[in-house]
Amino acid sequence: MSDGLTGRKSAQTVPNRWDAKTIRLRIEDPKTRQRFAAGCPNADEIKMYEAATRNLRDKSIALVLGMTPELRKLTIRVFCRVVTADNNPDAIATYKNWLSKEEQHKEHILETDWFDLEQHLNHRVSAIMGDGIFGNLVNFESHVTLLQLLSRLLSDGGVLIVRKALIPANFDPDEESFENKLKLFRQGALDRAEFGLASRILGFYRHSYNPETYILDSRDIRYAIQKKYRQGRITKTEFHAMNRYSYNGRNCILPQEVWERLLSDCGFKYRIFECLGKDWYRYYKIYQCRPA
Repeated sequence: MSDGLTGRKSAQTVPNRWDAKTIRLRIEDPKTRQRFAAGCPNADEIKMYEAATRNLRDKSIALVLGMTPELRKLTIRVFCRVVTADNNPDAIATYKNWLSKEEQHKEHILETDWFDLEQHLNHRVSAIMGDGIFGNLVNFESHVTLLQLLSRLLSDGGVLIVRKALIPANFDPDEESFENKLKLFRQGALDRAEFGLASRILGFYRHSYNPETYILDSRDIRYAIQKKYRQGRITKTEFHAMNRYSYNGRNCILPQEVWERLLSDCGFKYRIFECLGKDWYRYYKIYQCRPA
């Protein structure tokens, strides 16, 4: 998910739960500035982000939503100028200096709500990039509002490129249950990142997901994981593999078919840039979206 929750009350968003503690959980090694895979885009996913920019005629300026350092580094390398927008001072303070001095010279950071961007930008942008940003909106309506706003910010020929957590097509709650994910992890069929993220996004579907509102109660999942650990039902290793992705709030996780229909309804043509080899690539997909 994104490092900074955005959205104003008029868009019915939730309180900002990306506090400094939650942000630190995502960091594997602060000295080497390495974050845990799956929760952030890995090298293969960054290649797909880059591939989604290759046919752009105009690469003068891009907008990055959220402080995702891996994505900011790529965007700064591809585009002449970069504006990064986040309303979370903890995220900005944590990740601002993860870029080199040279990279920082090309980046302007705006501490602002994404829904207020039109008040701050006096020009359109060639591309808008984001990682997990839509999952931090509290409802379907906020998705519509943000997509419409981002479409207005894009220049002619511009693209929106996002990694989006989804309830995947042909989803089977029993097959994707936490118990099955735990079994696969103990058999060595899933690595820690695959097990940890799948447990949080998909594993508690029947327990913590509302298919009518598309809301995943991640705080509820956090408590459930802690309870399993206290009861001795999962090991310390298993607990930490899941806890690194914990979130003390709610996420709006759309079914894939709902998300793709929404893109079309908001006037976007989309293309999925597929990665192969990791379990989360099935439900955390990279979309290139162009206003039709």
